[in-house]
Amino acid sequence: MKCVVFGVRMRRKLTRKGVRVRNIDYQSDALMHMFLNDKVDDLEVLWWDGDIGTISVRAGIGSWMTVSACEERWIGKSELEMLGDLAEEAEADDADQAVIDAERRARRDWINAANRESYRLKRLVGLISLPKTADELEYETQRFTRHTDTAERRHKAGPHRPLLGDLEGTAPTDTTPAANHAQEDTTADYHVQANDNNLTME
Repeated sequence: MKCVVFGVRMRRKLTRKGVRVRNIDYQSDALMHMFLNDKVDDLEVLWWDGDIGTISVRAGIGSWMTVSACEERWIGKSELEMLGDLAEEAEADDADQAVIDAERRARRDWINAANRESYRLKRLVGLISLPKTADELEYETQRFTRHTDTAERRHKAGPHRPLLGDLEGTAPTDTTPAANHAQEDTTADYHVQANDNNLTME
């Protein structure tokens, strides 16, 4: 009765879940019947802040009916009590979130500390190379390129010399393709001449 006298009049949409007022869902068998069978989708609502557990609704110019909140915790409570409960829940959620954040920070700090200690131990046993100085880098470069074979180096070195080529009277060997071809022809002529001599002796 107080809802009809002191209630705030408003219109709300009727859905499969019932009627939603101030983030509270209200539902009853009569509302489900109206939604499914009578195809009603718009209701007039009376809502009183002194008792948010129930509301009064009607379709068109029909009679008023009382509908209870879906959540029992709002039955018999006022709007101020509801706001107090929601504020306490928000504080509890903030406290829980603070605990979660603290655990995340502690886990992150532990992982970072473990990584730093692992890196320190690896450096001690030589598993991680230290940055090289300019002299060390130059030495490593020369050591790596000392025996590298390139066309430029072969050209600068000149013709191939035999093992005892530095001794007096030993001429360097020409390793160019033309010289190799001429040497092959000379060797072939020598074998032909040797065969002819053998035939003559026979």
